[in-house]
Amino acid sequence: MIHQSIITAPPGSIPNIEFILDLDDDPQRPIEFAHGKDSNKTTVWGLTRLAHQRHIWLLPDYAYWAWPSARVPSHSQVRRNVRQVNLAYPWEKKYNKAVWRGDASLNQGVRKQLISTAKDTAWGDVKVCDIYDAQTKQHCMTQDQLCRYRFPIHTEGYTYSGRLKYLQLCNSAPVVHKLRYMEHHHGLMRSSGPDQNFIEVEKDWSDLDEKVGSFSCLS
Repeated sequence: MIHQSIITAPPGSIPNIEFILDLDDDPQRPIEFAHGKDSNKTTVWGLTRLAHQRHIWLLPDYAYWAWPSARVPSHSQVRRNVRQVNLAYPWEKKYNKAVWRGDASLNQGVRKQLISTAKDTAWGDVKVCDIYDAQTKQHCMTQDQLCRYRFPIHTEGYTYSGRLKYLQLCNSAPVVHKLRYMEHHHGLMRSSGPDQNFIEVEKDWSDLDEKVGSFSCLS
């Protein structure tokens, strides 16, 4: 984003400036290392923050460019792939299930509870997936493959998780637990009303069965 802004700006229009760009999953961590716990003495650009951490200015994460370490292609390529899946799987043809793939070792309280809640349900397709693990990588799906389902599930990770922006491309109904960490696009999310664009559930998944069951009846 910064690179594109610089190369497209009129010559001489951007003054010299010093700023801090923090790509840590928790931008507050290096601030506290330098200035102490709960410090807000340093303003940084970061990928995520808690609601009260207004000294962290949110910007899109690097995966909007590409995410090669997770074997995710460029965001433009993902969008092209998803567009083809959305054409092949309109809502009425999508699998009427809630799907999740991910690493259960991150944010274990949330992710392991999801696995337990979805186990042996008619609506759940929830499995552990690690692209570096021989036993579970067979369950992995690409971002566009998740769009074949009506209810792709989002879970936070160490702090935020990069998956949500891909699920929002799906023309599906993303299921999202109540979030702790904010990203730059969260202000556009609507959990109710005429502009609702995702299904919000409790962080312990206690209402997941009820809500997926309710929306599964809609055709």
